[in-house]
Amino acid sequence: MNAYNELYIDDSSEILGEYLDCMVNRGGYSADDALTFFSRSAIGYEFESGNPKYIAGCSGTELAMAVILEVFGKCVEFGYEYCIDKSPEYWCGWILARYQWIKNISFKKLYERGLTAKHIINRYILHEADETRAFDEFDEYLEYRRKQEESMLKRLRTYYEMTQKQLSEKSGVSLRMIQLYEQGQSDITHAQINIVKALADALGCRPDELVS
Repeated sequence: MNAYNELYIDDSSEILGEYLDCMVNRGGYSADDALTFFSRSAIGYEFESGNPKYIAGCSGTELAMAVILEVFGKCVEFGYEYCIDKSPEYWCGWILARYQWIKNISFKKLYERGLTAKHIINRYILHEADETRAFDEFDEYLEYRRKQEESMLKRLRTYYEMTQKQLSEKSGVSLRMIQLYEQGQSDITHAQINIVKALADALGCRPDELVS
């Protein structure tokens, strides 16, 4: 079930597109920094939850100023700027808003799973590509990432002929956490260093082998 009515999707796409364009081309931030700020902010949560204030009731420029105020506690003024030709960053935000709406997965989870601004800009050929083709590519990429993350820990554990329970007992990491890492539901690259080290020590490998 989608978080908000489809009638809002055009507005939300334009707003998030303008947000990224504003943050990058007027604010001087990288696209991925801008996406990180947004995805981890309360405003990002309100956006993906369908709060009309953010998906239809403001401009992307106003959204950018609100995110900066929340994240950095400072007020900035970008003013209004209209360009006929949309930037790659605009189309990145535009398609991301639509993909998030279709999948109903938080922006934070999408980003942590590997759907970064850099990847979208490199793969999505602006407005010339069909939306469904872009969505299929994103699905395939995220599935590839999930399998890569799953296979690394599982491959090493299997190589050393250990069950998940044995690895849990030897490392001190909970059985459930190991299962989540192997299934790709939790990203081991974002795990605390002590957890990665404990798993690596138990498997007799280097920590970087688990997160590479």
